[in-house]
Amino acid sequence: MLQVLYKHSIRKNNLVPLKRRLLVQRGNNYDSSSISTTFNSGGLFTFCRHKTTNSKALVSLQLDYYMSSQFAGIACAMKHNLYDSRGIELQFLPICPVGEEMHRVRDCATNTTGVTVGSVEQNIFIPTLQRHPELKLKSMAAMFRRSPLCLASLSKDGENTTNEGGEERKLIIGAHEDTVPLINRILNTSTSDSKYSVIASPRSSKNTDLLKGNVDLIQAYTTTEVLTLERILQQQQQSNNNVSVRVDPLEGMDNTTNSSGGVRLGYAQVLFATEEDLEYNSERREILKSFLDVTFRGWEMAIRDVPSAAQNVREIQSKLGLDDENNDHW
Repeated sequence: MLQVLYKHSIRKNNLVPLKRRLLVQRGNNYDSSSISTTFNSGGLFTFCRHKTTNSKALVSLQLDYYMSSQFAGIACAMKHNLYDSRGIELQFLPICPVGEEMHRVRDCATNTTGVTVGSVEQNIFIPTLQRHPELKLKSMAAMFRRSPLCLASLSKDGENTTNEGGEERKLIIGAHEDTVPLINRILNTSTSDSKYSVIASPRSSKNTDLLKGNVDLIQAYTTTEVLTLERILQQQQQSNNNVSVRVDPLEGMDNTTNSSGGVRLGYAQVLFATEEDLEYNSERREILKSFLDVTFRGWEMAIRDVPSAAQNVREIQSKLGLDDENNDHW
């Protein structure tokens, strides 16, 4: 059950939040003095104030990917010292193997005095929690309303470059280990006439694997790897003979096993915390509310000034020094 959730709309292409509202479950003992509401061009923003303290509150954050544009709101909030101004000491946990984010959050929460927040796609969060209810985690917010997950491939003069020369074989899709089952279900690869084979491949070298022909398609984000592929091909255009990036979004993809008329992946980069940190009328819950408020204020800044947001991401990447596995995404 969602206890706290920021709702927001998105831009069609950039998939960034434009409007948000904090939903608080009925029964909370908040009076009107504890609610602050402001209006601006982005819409209505409602959030609960937290109690100020003399010492900073520690928030440990586990990202499910490299610090990049999909976390631009966090980067902008850091660059403008918004967390610090709200009494939050934000520390980042090391990048972890694919699919281990929820377990890492639980481990950290068990061994720290502060609160712990993680990020992961909803299509990963829900099945993982179903398999491991002992994790006792709850989603509380989302940075993207619609998933930017897609399959990226190379196209020559508008035609797919896979299986050139008439060779009949299955197309190989390189995907993250935790997303292989999802793509298999979406593409019905278990059927005898399926033309796809989905394999687990390194996330750090996915662009290079596609460009070198090691795979025919890759799991990608329209906000990240696709942009890099387009830039690389533009720089190499004279020798690539009009090769471009083909993008097939997974959200809404036609799936004959889905009677609703298309795939629905839900929110992306869901922010989640432990059940105990979200207990009502607790100090930890108030800290989490402040963290969410600051994070989405950072997203407001990113929306209004995209070039500055990109620079902020680059600066925070350097400042944090997190292991980026020498990836080929930038």
